[in-house]
Amino acid sequence: MSSAQVTEAPRLAGEETMRLALMLAREEALPLAVGRLAWSPDGTLALRAENKNGVHFSFLFRGLPFTVDIAEGRTPRVALRGELGKLPFTAEDPRDRRLLKRIAAATERLPRGALRISPQQDLLLQAESEIPERPTPARVIATVTALLLELLPFLDLAEEALARRSRSPVR
Repeated sequence: MSSAQVTEAPRLAGEETMRLALMLAREEALPLAVGRLAWSPDGTLALRAENKNGVHFSFLFRGLPFTVDIAEGRTPRVALRGELGKLPFTAEDPRDRRLLKRIAAATERLPRGALRISPQQDLLLQAESEIPERPTPARVIATVTALLLELLPFLDLAEEALARRSRSPVR
């Protein structure tokens, strides 16, 4: 490959990106809604005509995996899910097992989320909320943060019990 080819491709991609940015500034309400842009198969940035699949992303909070799904529609919604860990077996730690079940039960009264126990005995954080107005990146992050803050006291209690389980010797 010649050096002319190496320098030409980035300049061309930059021009396409600039054209897209100018078109967006003219035609789109800013800030852009989440999911409005996508990478095309050739590696350039492209405007999505419609976002039928919603948006999905994941992150770590306090070392725990969380996922966010944003469903588009008349009223966009954020669904937050976190995997907190396994419930201890009754024979392993009956006190912490009862505590975690009580914590999960106490969250059932919350309006937008709860800690739930799956059939496989996983402790899950699940929450959902509408996004006010268009789902811009700032509004999505604000909504996810509000959901986490609502459940944070219960998450703190659950983390303590789950941490004791991980520190206990293997039996």
